[in-house]
Order: sequence, then C-alpha cells, then structure tokens
Amino acid sequence: MKRILFALAGLAITVSALAELSKYKDWDRSPEAYFLTPAERTEWKKVSTDEEAEKFIAIYYAKRGGEAFKSEISRRIAAADQQFKLARYKRGADSVRGHLFVVLGPPSRVGQTRAQQSGTGMPDGATVPGIDVQGGADANSAITYTWTWDKEAPSSCTSSTPTKPRCMCRSASCT
Repeated sequence: MKRILFALAGLAITVSALAELSKYKDWDRSPEAYFLTPAERTEWKKVSTDEEAEKFIAIYYAKRGGEAFKSEISRRIAAADQQFKLARYKRGADSVRGHLFVVLGPPSRVGQTRAQQSGTGMPDGATVPGIDVQGGADANSAITYTWTWDKEAPSSCTSSTPTKPRCMCRSASCT
C-alpha cells in the first residue's frame, strides 16, 4: 500500500512539474515582448503553464496584427541581433539601439558626427562612455550616430498608449 502511495505521489509531482512554465519562462523579458502593455504584463505574471503562455502569446500577436506583425517583428529582431551584437549583450536586440530598432523599425535617416578634436574639455587619450561601445571610445575619434524617423505615420499605424507603440511603422509618432 505504501508503494502505491509513493508511486502516486511521485506521479503527482512529475505531472505538476511538467505543468509549470518552462519554455516561455522569460518571454516577457524578450524582444518579442517589447510591445506589452502594463495590463498585459500583469496578466503575464498570472500565466503558470506553457499551454497558458502559448494562448497568451497567440492573443498578444492577434491584437497587433497577427502573423504580419509577428513576422515583421521577427525580421527586426534578427536584423538587430546581427547589427548590434556585442560581448555584453546576449542578443543585439537587447542593446539600446537594438531595442529602438525593434520597436520603431529602421530609421528614415541616419546621421553621423565626430567629436570635436578641440574644446572637448577632456585630456588627450581620455575615453568617453558610449552606448553599445565596448570599452569606450577615444574622445578625439568618438562618433555620434543620430537616428531620425519621419513624423508622418502610415494609416495602418495605431498606438495603444503614448509610451507603448503597437505599430509596425517607421514613425516617431507611434511612440
């Protein structure tokens, strides 16, 4: 009788372990989830199984345009991972520039300026920290990139809240 109880207890533990959230455990911190609203983040915290997570994610994508949105965001994530990968980030999409690229899409224009060689107020050989720059850059050769998005948004672009864009456009008006 004790063997049967132990077997049932073991089976119950195994079943409960299988029902836990494992495959999607960190999904809310992934680039795919950059568009979550605060209410959706609260809902996500209640998800406890992979099955529930799959349903939640399916609804998440459906609210934002379905497969078209999902494939566009996947394309942006892949591009950000390739273009902005650095040693300190697991993925390029996790960097500041990668995050912007995923959320806003590619910029309409990219400008580039070099730091002034004189008048920087820094001694020769000093380094300045930069976003996504490994080990800083020489103050005399630091480059600043300026990304610009057009203000006009396509008619298909809608935003759920002022701070959480839901669109696939290249417009700053989606923010």
